[in-house]
Amino acid sequence: MQRILGSLVMVVALFVSAAPVAAGGPPVHSSEPAPPNQFAAAELCPFAVEFGATTDRSKQTTFAVKKDGSQRFLDRGFAAGYATNLETEMTIDHAGGYMISVVINADGSVQADGHGRFFAYYFAGDRSDIGVGLFAVEGHVTEWYSADGMLIGTRTTGHVTDLCDALVPAG
Repeated sequence: MQRILGSLVMVVALFVSAAPVAAGGPPVHSSEPAPPNQFAAAELCPFAVEFGATTDRSKQTTFAVKKDGSQRFLDRGFAAGYATNLETEMTIDHAGGYMISVVINADGSVQADGHGRFFAYYFAGDRSDIGVGLFAVEGHVTEWYSADGMLIGTRTTGHVTDLCDALVPAG
């Protein structure tokens, strides 16, 4: 997939790699902390950036495949995050409580819905309604992906902070 909500990239990877849940079976719960993300200069921000969680108390749930062939994954909890400009070492902390739901349709297309406080990031060429970069979101983001993993659209509501701007020292 191109890019999903910051933590959704890892969430989807964890869910898709998890053991499949038998049709009609009970949900499977796990707790998998997400590793930090690092991106080189000009990938998200003009400078190299890292973001991740300093505290991660989240839970993931994998639901059984439905009769229509779709499958739902849920990630929710608390994750205190940070974003760091790796060139200046300037860091911004971001407390997060969130719930992210991912539905993979039978045709392979995906809808991801996140609400709460979390990071979202988009690359050049992504069809994001908030632009390219790394963002701290306090609100709601919905993302749609085609079956080949291309981001085909986003809708964001709430307060969005452009961390690429915020991580540049004043002066």
